[in-house]
Amino acid sequence: MSRNLTSLAAAIESYLGHPGSITEVVSLSTGYSNETYLLRGPDIVLRTPPAGKGLLPPYDMRRQHDVLAEVRDNVPGVPVPQVHGCSEDGSLIGAPFYLCDYVPGESFELAAPHWLVDASPEFRRGMCEQWIDAVAALHRAAPLPSLGAARTPVSVYRAWRELAAVDAEVGGAATAQGGAVVAMLDEVLARGLESSGPPAPVHGDPKIGNTMWQDGRLTALLDWELAFNG
Repeated sequence: MSRNLTSLAAAIESYLGHPGSITEVVSLSTGYSNETYLLRGPDIVLRTPPAGKGLLPPYDMRRQHDVLAEVRDNVPGVPVPQVHGCSEDGSLIGAPFYLCDYVPGESFELAAPHWLVDASPEFRRGMCEQWIDAVAALHRAAPLPSLGAARTPVSVYRAWRELAAVDAEVGGAATAQGGAVVAMLDEVLARGLESSGPPAPVHGDPKIGNTMWQDGRLTALLDWELAFNG
């Protein structure tokens, strides 16, 4: 289901109390994860659940909003956008949403951009160090209230096993892949798991596609849907 971007702009202008302030709505990403729109004029970003069936529900906008706010206030080594409010009832745009700053930079995943391919080893090493430092800074922080009670290693592995088991029932290549992951996690769980230290925030999905870069500088660690204390 596609969204009416004109109606979306009018609704957010009303929410902000600035009619006529949005000059353009740019769809940055839509599909099976959070939908992301750039609202030009105020230059802020709107995030809302997918209009169709998502891959990893539930899409809790309040939780995502609060996680960003708490990381920004309490973990200075992790760059995240500043948030500007959350609407949970769906009455404005037909779904819950939150607003945050537009962060300059580029995100990539399946193919490295030319500026990275052509960069020196020192440049790439610097990027890797920033990436690792941000995740390490998060893991050194105190648990975040928005992420709730700390999860045990066993509960985390069992949750991923359940998702893999669903894939194993799909058919085709997904069945083989899901079955392989189930077997691997069963082996890990059978060997036993221990906590590696006191509870701390865990991003849950700190892959390269969830980072943003500008001139070799990490400008944001994004997509906190899978974050937890653990």
